[in-house]
Amino acid sequence: MKSLKLIGLLAFVSIFTACDKEYICTCTDDQTGEVTNISNYDLSQSNAESACSNAESAGVTCILEQN
Repeated sequence: MKSLKLIGLLAFVSIFTACDKEYICTCTDDQTGEVTNISNYDLSQSNAESACSNAESAGVTCILEQN
């Protein structure tokens, strides 16, 4: 069981470190206009887009930008 967890952890880390670009997810509160950089992502573009869209919620719009 420990080896299965270790393999899973290594797979997870390798997926998120096997990238070539850095992306910033910038979110804006639609009511106040406050702009926040949620996170830096060293991911593939599709994974970074998915992570940034998951940061969106009601009244908050997020845009992914390449750094």
